[in-house]
Amino acid sequence: MDRNAGKNLNWTNWVIGLVAVASLLTIACGAAATATPPPTNTPVPARAPAAIATPIPAVATPTPRAAATPTATPPPPAVAKVARLIYATAIVPSETNRMWLPTLSDRAQHDPFLETLIDMDVRTGTLVPRLADKWEMSPDGKSWTFSLHKGVPFHFGFGEFTAKDVVHTHSQMVRDDATSTFSSFWKGTEKLEVVDDHQIVFRMKNPAVTMPFVASRGGDMMPVSKAQWDKEGIDGLDKKPAGTGSYQYAGRRLGEAIVLERVEKHWRGESPEFKELELRWAREDATRLALLLSQEAHLADLPRDLQEQAVKRGVGKLLSSVLPSVHLAIYFGGQYHTKGDPKFKADVAWNDKRVRQAMNMAINRKELRDAPFKGMGGPVYVTGFYPSLEGWDPSW
Repeated sequence: MDRNAGKNLNWTNWVIGLVAVASLLTIACGAAATATPPPTNTPVPARAPAAIATPIPAVATPTPRAAATPTATPPPPAVAKVARLIYATAIVPSETNRMWLPTLSDRAQHDPFLETLIDMDVRTGTLVPRLADKWEMSPDGKSWTFSLHKGVPFHFGFGEFTAKDVVHTHSQMVRDDATSTFSSFWKGTEKLEVVDDHQIVFRMKNPAVTMPFVASRGGDMMPVSKAQWDKEGIDGLDKKPAGTGSYQYAGRRLGEAIVLERVEKHWRGESPEFKELELRWAREDATRLALLLSQEAHLADLPRDLQEQAVKRGVGKLLSSVLPSVHLAIYFGGQYHTKGDPKFKADVAWNDKRVRQAMNMAINRKELRDAPFKGMGGPVYVTGFYPSLEGWDPSW
């Protein structure tokens, strides 16, 4: 597990207030491309580099919302030296506002302006309320009841968030063309039962004990406005999607960036220090480094060989995630077939368990940690599973 990469699930929190932001954010995680047609978007004018040449001040850390019905206390207004924070990233290879298409790697483009039912504390990994104040599982694990927060407004005057918006969003997540990471999970829903405007029950075909995680930042259920869909259809979603986040959608420059504007008086009291946020796409590592060195970007995700170079050249400092973030797993030969399976081939070496064990034991994990990961990280018994996650067994 690599502790030096910004966690995809929580990167927005890094930007809007959970760390002291300097000039360099390093996120050493790749993203698989997903071929989806780009939507038609409202163009947003570019900003001149001179507007972002001043170093960025520290950002205050807010207290996570843990109560069932919290009372948000807005933090004191911060004074930012720049109006627009620019983050150069390679995370999003596919640009779309259609939330049923992106994988988790692509979802960074939605995180600032859309919210999940459940939040994830970036310091502890604990699941806490967000659009849902509380959630409860039935004894058989097949039904989950969510109590939704009241008085949450959608951007652009599209009314209050209610259960109907969850039903609408779920219907998009289970479309035939849905390619999101957890689309198969949502397709396991047998029925959505609306109790009232602020309570909804997911009745699943099978026990779904991972529901809280999938409904959190770890998943991809991010409610959008049914009222907007009813009025504008898919064109409205493509041009100017209405979410509930502390930033609202301002537009895209296709192939270049997505720009967002701070929501004043956000329903939960979140107040990002920067009036605008720009996610600038730069797939090549060298391009992101150049943007950082030229001060055309304030933050950038860089591979480890360029991280040290950037720090040595004095453009900023390295920011590390608090929780484990990047999981590296090695599979010898992929999927294995047992004897009796038509696909089993006795002459394939790694079909012999002893060969796989020998290869496994031959790997120098310490050297891997010390070289590619620069000493940051550690081995885990179960891939992607670590103590802060629900269900962790200390006996491992």
